[in-house]
Amino acid sequence: MTRWPEIRQQFSPFLLKMAPRKGKSLLALAAFLSSHRRQAQVGIQKGFLMSQKRITIRTLRQTDADDIHEIMHMPNVLWGTTVLPSKTVDAWRKTVESWVIDENWHVFVAETNGKVVGIISLTVGKGRERHIGDIAMAVHDAYQGQGIGKMLMLTVIDLADNWLNLVRLELDVYADNERAIRLYQHCDFEIEGRKRCDTLRGGNYIDSYIMGRLHPQHPQHPQHPQHMQTHAGYADALTQVFQAHPDSKPESAEPTEPQQ
Repeated sequence: MTRWPEIRQQFSPFLLKMAPRKGKSLLALAAFLSSHRRQAQVGIQKGFLMSQKRITIRTLRQTDADDIHEIMHMPNVLWGTTVLPSKTVDAWRKTVESWVIDENWHVFVAETNGKVVGIISLTVGKGRERHIGDIAMAVHDAYQGQGIGKMLMLTVIDLADNWLNLVRLELDVYADNERAIRLYQHCDFEIEGRKRCDTLRGGNYIDSYIMGRLHPQHPQHPQHPQHMQTHAGYADALTQVFQAHPDSKPESAEPTEPQQ
Protein backbone atom coordinates (compact mmCIF):
# COMPACT_ATOMS: atom_id res chain seq x y z
CA MET A 1 0.00 0.00 0.00
CA THR A 2 1.37 3.39 -1.01
CA ARG A 3 1.53 5.93 1.80
CA TRP A 4 2.23 9.66 1.77
CA PRO A 5 5.44 9.44 3.90
CA GLU A 6 6.84 6.95 1.40
CA ILE A 7 6.05 9.30 -1.48
CA ARG A 8 7.72 12.21 0.31
CA GLN A 9 10.91 10.16 0.72
CA GLN A 10 11.07 9.23 -2.97
CA PHE A 11 10.45 12.61 -4.57
CA SER A 12 11.85 16.12 -4.18
CA PRO A 13 9.89 19.03 -2.62
CA PHE A 14 9.86 20.64 -6.08
CA LEU A 15 8.03 17.62 -7.54
CA LEU A 16 5.62 17.40 -4.63
CA LYS A 17 4.74 21.07 -4.95
CA MET A 18 3.87 20.76 -8.64
CA ALA A 19 1.80 17.58 -8.21
CA PRO A 20 -2.03 17.92 -8.37
CA ARG A 21 -2.90 16.26 -5.05
CA LYS A 22 -6.52 17.41 -4.91
CA GLY A 23 -8.89 14.61 -5.91
CA LYS A 24 -6.02 12.21 -6.57
CA SER A 25 -5.33 8.90 -4.91
CA LEU A 26 -1.86 8.28 -3.54
CA LEU A 27 -1.23 5.74 -6.31
CA ALA A 28 -2.26 8.25 -8.96
CA LEU A 29 -0.05 10.87 -7.31
CA ALA A 30 2.94 8.53 -7.30
CA ALA A 31 2.39 7.73 -10.99
CA PHE A 32 2.23 11.42 -11.83
CA LEU A 33 5.41 12.16 -9.94
CA SER A 34 7.27 9.32 -11.61
CA SER A 35 6.25 10.40 -15.10
CA HIS A 36 7.25 14.00 -14.45
CA ARG A 37 10.48 13.33 -12.57
CA ARG A 38 12.69 14.26 -15.52
CA GLN A 39 10.70 17.39 -16.29
CA ALA A 40 10.96 18.51 -12.69
CA GLN A 41 14.70 17.82 -12.58
CA VAL A 42 15.16 20.11 -15.57
CA GLY A 43 13.05 22.74 -13.85
CA ILE A 44 15.11 22.48 -10.69
CA GLN A 45 18.35 22.76 -12.65
CA LYS A 46 17.15 25.82 -14.57
CA GLY A 47 15.91 27.48 -11.42
CA PHE A 48 19.23 26.79 -9.71
CA LEU A 49 21.17 28.26 -12.65
CA MET A 50 19.11 31.44 -12.69
CA SER A 51 19.30 31.97 -8.94
CA GLN A 52 22.95 31.09 -8.40
CA LYS A 53 24.81 32.36 -11.45
CA ARG A 54 27.32 35.18 -11.32
CA ILE A 55 28.41 36.29 -14.77
CA THR A 56 31.97 37.30 -15.61
CA ILE A 57 32.76 38.78 -19.03
CA ARG A 58 36.43 38.31 -19.85
CA THR A 59 38.80 37.69 -22.75
CA LEU A 60 39.30 34.23 -24.21
CA ARG A 61 41.93 31.83 -22.87
CA GLN A 62 43.41 28.74 -24.48
CA THR A 63 42.10 26.67 -21.60
CA ASP A 64 38.53 27.55 -22.65
CA ALA A 65 38.65 25.25 -25.68
CA ASP A 66 36.76 22.33 -24.13
CA ASP A 67 33.92 24.60 -22.97
CA ILE A 68 33.79 26.24 -26.40
CA HIS A 69 33.52 22.79 -28.00
CA GLU A 70 30.57 22.00 -25.74
CA ILE A 71 28.82 25.30 -26.52
CA MET A 72 29.23 24.97 -30.26
CA HIS A 73 27.77 21.43 -30.26
CA MET A 74 24.56 22.33 -28.44
CA PRO A 75 21.46 21.67 -30.60
CA ASN A 76 20.25 25.28 -30.60
CA VAL A 77 23.73 26.60 -31.34
CA LEU A 78 24.18 24.18 -34.23
CA TRP A 79 20.76 25.27 -35.50
CA GLY A 80 21.77 28.95 -35.47
CA THR A 81 25.36 28.78 -36.75
CA THR A 82 27.34 27.33 -39.64
CA VAL A 83 29.42 25.05 -37.41
CA LEU A 84 29.59 21.39 -38.46
CA PRO A 85 28.63 18.89 -35.73
CA SER A 86 31.64 16.75 -36.69
CA LYS A 87 34.26 19.29 -35.59
CA THR A 88 36.37 17.62 -32.91
CA VAL A 89 37.57 19.02 -29.61
CA ASP A 90 41.17 18.88 -30.91
CA ALA A 91 40.15 21.01 -33.89
CA TRP A 92 38.50 23.49 -31.52
CA ARG A 93 41.67 23.67 -29.43
CA LYS A 94 43.61 24.69 -32.54
CA THR A 95 40.92 27.21 -33.45
CA VAL A 96 40.93 28.78 -29.99
CA GLU A 97 44.73 28.94 -30.03
CA SER A 98 44.65 30.82 -33.35
CA TRP A 99 42.07 33.26 -31.98
CA VAL A 100 44.13 34.02 -28.89
CA ILE A 101 47.28 34.96 -30.83
CA ASP A 102 45.61 36.83 -33.72
CA GLU A 103 45.55 40.59 -33.05
CA ASN A 104 42.63 41.07 -35.42
CA TRP A 105 40.44 38.70 -33.39
CA HIS A 106 38.91 40.08 -30.20
CA VAL A 107 37.10 37.27 -28.39
CA PHE A 108 35.19 37.51 -25.12
CA VAL A 109 33.49 34.81 -23.10
CA ALA A 110 30.79 34.75 -20.44
CA GLU A 111 31.80 32.64 -17.47
CA THR A 112 29.72 31.45 -14.52
CA ASN A 113 30.85 29.14 -11.70
CA GLY A 114 34.11 28.47 -13.57
CA LYS A 115 32.35 27.38 -16.76
CA VAL A 116 32.29 29.28 -20.07
CA VAL A 117 28.67 29.51 -21.24
CA GLY A 118 28.86 32.13 -23.98
CA ILE A 119 31.32 33.44 -26.56
CA ILE A 120 31.47 36.39 -28.94
CA SER A 121 34.10 37.38 -31.48
CA LEU A 122 34.84 40.69 -33.16
CA THR A 123 37.09 40.33 -36.19
CA VAL A 124 38.64 43.51 -37.55
CA GLY A 125 38.94 43.79 -41.32
CA LYS A 126 42.17 44.26 -43.23
CA GLY A 127 43.38 46.80 -45.77
CA ARG A 128 40.62 49.11 -46.95
CA GLU A 129 38.15 47.31 -44.66
CA ARG A 130 40.11 48.10 -41.53
CA HIS A 131 37.18 50.23 -40.34
CA ILE A 132 34.82 47.21 -40.29
CA GLY A 133 34.28 44.61 -37.59
CA ASP A 134 32.51 41.27 -38.11
CA ILE A 135 30.65 39.75 -35.15
CA ALA A 136 29.74 36.14 -34.34
CA MET A 137 28.21 34.91 -31.09
CA ALA A 138 26.91 31.76 -29.38
CA VAL A 139 25.38 31.06 -25.96
CA HIS A 140 25.06 27.60 -24.37
CA ASP A 141 21.54 26.18 -24.74
CA ALA A 142 21.02 25.92 -20.97
CA TYR A 143 21.86 29.61 -20.46
CA GLN A 144 19.90 31.24 -23.27
CA GLY A 145 17.24 33.82 -22.49
CA GLN A 146 19.06 35.15 -19.41
CA GLY A 147 20.64 38.30 -20.85
CA ILE A 148 24.08 36.80 -21.50
CA GLY A 149 23.93 37.45 -25.23
CA LYS A 150 23.13 41.11 -24.63
CA MET A 151 26.03 41.45 -22.17
CA LEU A 152 28.42 40.00 -24.75
CA MET A 153 27.06 42.24 -27.53
CA LEU A 154 27.41 45.38 -25.42
CA THR A 155 30.97 44.41 -24.54
CA VAL A 156 32.16 44.16 -28.16
CA ILE A 157 30.17 47.26 -29.17
CA ASP A 158 31.96 49.22 -26.45
CA LEU A 159 35.30 47.87 -27.69
CA ALA A 160 34.46 48.75 -31.30
CA ASP A 161 33.13 52.26 -30.57
CA ASN A 162 35.44 53.48 -27.82
CA TRP A 163 38.70 51.57 -28.25
CA LEU A 164 39.03 50.48 -31.89
CA ASN A 165 37.03 53.37 -33.40
CA LEU A 166 35.41 51.09 -35.95
CA VAL A 167 32.93 52.77 -38.27
CA ARG A 168 30.86 49.72 -39.14
CA LEU A 169 29.88 46.47 -37.42
CA GLU A 170 28.24 43.66 -39.36
CA LEU A 171 27.00 40.12 -38.87
CA ASP A 172 25.01 37.35 -40.55
CA VAL A 173 21.95 35.75 -38.97
CA TYR A 174 19.55 33.12 -40.26
CA ALA A 175 16.26 34.63 -41.39
CA ASP A 176 14.25 32.37 -39.06
CA ASN A 177 16.32 33.15 -35.93
CA GLU A 178 13.84 35.67 -34.56
CA ARG A 179 15.28 35.87 -31.04
CA ALA A 180 18.76 36.76 -32.32
CA ILE A 181 17.36 39.28 -34.80
CA ARG A 182 15.46 41.07 -32.01
CA LEU A 183 18.63 41.23 -29.91
CA TYR A 184 20.67 42.69 -32.77
CA GLN A 185 18.00 45.24 -33.60
CA HIS A 186 17.92 46.26 -29.94
CA CYS A 187 21.68 46.84 -30.23
CA ASP A 188 21.14 49.22 -33.17
CA PHE A 189 21.73 46.75 -36.03
CA GLU A 190 19.57 47.00 -39.13
CA ILE A 191 18.71 44.40 -41.77
CA GLU A 192 20.54 45.47 -44.91
CA GLY A 193 20.01 42.52 -47.22
CA ARG A 194 18.95 38.92 -47.63
CA LYS A 195 21.16 36.08 -48.88
CA ARG A 196 19.00 33.40 -50.47
CA CYS A 197 19.88 29.72 -49.98
CA ASP A 198 22.86 30.83 -47.93
CA THR A 199 23.39 27.72 -45.79
CA LEU A 200 22.48 24.04 -45.74
CA ARG A 201 20.88 23.08 -42.43
CA GLY A 202 19.16 19.79 -41.73
CA GLY A 203 18.97 18.98 -45.42
CA ASN A 204 17.35 22.30 -46.42
CA TYR A 205 18.81 25.50 -47.80
CA ILE A 206 17.92 28.52 -45.70
CA ASP A 207 18.22 32.28 -46.14
CA SER A 208 20.18 34.64 -43.94
CA TYR A 209 20.13 38.37 -43.29
CA ILE A 210 23.06 40.74 -43.48
CA MET A 211 22.79 43.16 -40.56
CA GLY A 212 24.91 46.26 -40.00
CA ARG A 213 25.45 49.03 -37.49
CA LEU A 214 27.30 52.33 -37.86
CA HIS A 215 29.29 54.10 -35.16
CA PRO A 216 26.96 56.58 -33.37
CA GLN A 217 29.32 59.46 -34.23
CA HIS A 218 29.40 58.67 -37.93
CA PRO A 219 27.52 61.31 -39.99
CA GLN A 220 25.36 58.64 -41.65
CA HIS A 221 24.17 57.22 -38.33
CA PRO A 222 20.55 58.26 -37.60
CA GLN A 223 21.51 59.08 -34.02
CA HIS A 224 24.44 61.31 -34.94
CA PRO A 225 24.37 64.61 -32.99
CA GLN A 226 23.37 66.45 -36.15
CA HIS A 227 20.14 64.42 -36.04
CA MET A 228 19.51 63.72 -32.35
CA GLN A 229 21.15 62.83 -29.03
CA THR A 230 23.41 59.78 -29.06
CA HIS A 231 22.24 56.54 -27.48
CA ALA A 232 23.02 55.59 -23.88
CA GLY A 233 26.62 54.74 -23.08
CA TYR A 234 27.98 51.25 -22.51
CA ALA A 235 27.70 51.41 -18.72
CA ASP A 236 24.12 52.69 -18.84
CA ALA A 237 23.12 50.07 -21.39
CA LEU A 238 24.71 47.26 -19.38
CA THR A 239 22.93 48.49 -16.26
CA GLN A 240 19.64 48.15 -18.12
CA VAL A 241 20.50 44.53 -18.90
CA PHE A 242 21.08 43.75 -15.24
CA GLN A 243 17.82 45.48 -14.27
CA ALA A 244 15.95 43.36 -16.82
CA HIS A 245 17.73 40.20 -15.59
CA PRO A 246 18.31 40.79 -11.86
CA ASP A 247 19.64 37.25 -11.32
CA SER A 248 22.62 38.01 -13.58
CA LYS A 249 25.23 39.69 -11.37
CA PRO A 250 28.25 41.00 -13.29
CA GLU A 251 31.70 40.51 -11.87
CA SER A 252 33.55 42.27 -14.68
CA ALA A 253 32.55 43.50 -18.10
CA GLU A 254 35.55 45.59 -19.06
CA PRO A 255 37.95 44.68 -21.88
CA THR A 256 41.27 43.37 -20.62
CA GLU A 257 44.48 42.21 -22.20
CA PRO A 258 44.18 38.65 -23.59
CA GLN A 259 45.62 36.05 -21.23
CA GLN A 260 48.10 33.80 -22.97
